[in-house]
Amino acid sequence: MKSIRLSLRKGFAIPFVILVAFAVISGTGIMFTMFYNNHNHAVIQEKNLQAYYCAMTGIEMGTAALLTDTISPPASTSLLEHYKNIPLASARNLNLTDNVTFPPGPDGTSMGSVEITLSAPVKPGTSPSELWIRVKAIGTHVDAAGKTFSVGVVVWYSSSNPAIFEQEHVVL
Repeated sequence: MKSIRLSLRKGFAIPFVILVAFAVISGTGIMFTMFYNNHNHAVIQEKNLQAYYCAMTGIEMGTAALLTDTISPPASTSLLEHYKNIPLASARNLNLTDNVTFPPGPDGTSMGSVEITLSAPVKPGTSPSELWIRVKAIGTHVDAAGKTFSVGVVVWYSSSNPAIFEQEHVVL
């Protein structure tokens, strides 16, 4: 049998160059697509994280208002004590909401905003006679392109012992 070497075959160079060029172009395109998608995912994750920190700031502000703010001066009654001292039906209907917009950062970009709500609905999984205070904060961050990212955080505080709490968060 005769052995035919590939280099001796006529007309093999052009298909081989086309095959190699196709492989290089395809590999480059795949790598570019992977880098682009990874970058977009990282940007979205960063914006959601900024919205999450806006929401967590709202939770801290709502908790501070719940535990330290006084109502009806000169009496020093915290909102938590007020919730505990009014009838349960009235506490269920008492919703307090505040919106806070953070000042722009040093580069002039928006630092976000938060909507804080204090309420006392029936906490899922508990007896309707138990009073739990819900502090809910929805943090929002708008990027330079105008795309909105929102994250909600909810913290439930036991009215009998505010050191007992449960936290949950969702990306909206």
